[in-house]
Amino acid sequence: MMAESTSIRELLLSIIVGMPVLGIVNSLWFGSSLVRYLRQQPRIASFHDMEQFKRIVAAQMYGALAQILVLVLPGIAFAAGFVLKVLGRVDLLFVLVPSAVVVLVGVYYKRIERSAQTLDVSEEFREEYARVIYTWLHKPFPTW
Repeated sequence: MMAESTSIRELLLSIIVGMPVLGIVNSLWFGSSLVRYLRQQPRIASFHDMEQFKRIVAAQMYGALAQILVLVLPGIAFAAGFVLKVLGRVDLLFVLVPSAVVVLVGVYYKRIERSAQTLDVSEEFREEYARVIYTWLHKPFPTW
């Protein structure tokens, strides 16, 4: 029984700490792709530019959905461990500290997202650009 609770504890702590690590990787991956895009494409002036923007925004949206999962799973794992009495209150630090790091990385990349949401756009693509931005900010999936 003791070995079983130890392995459950180890599994739950692996989830609790591992998910934020995945969250940091997720943030760095999608954030750096947005940074690269903005360096290469500071303006939307053609159909190709607009299509490329939509692809990068769609990727950002899917990355954000994955990030939600990454931020929620440690809390669920902690709650399960607490109910099973294999985790205690002090173990909550394993949830809070790594999750705080993920949030800080996300705050940094939020500034980059704001830059992408205020690009210079030629007149003929402004309406479509506004629709993409609205979807990015208010919907879970790219629906354009």
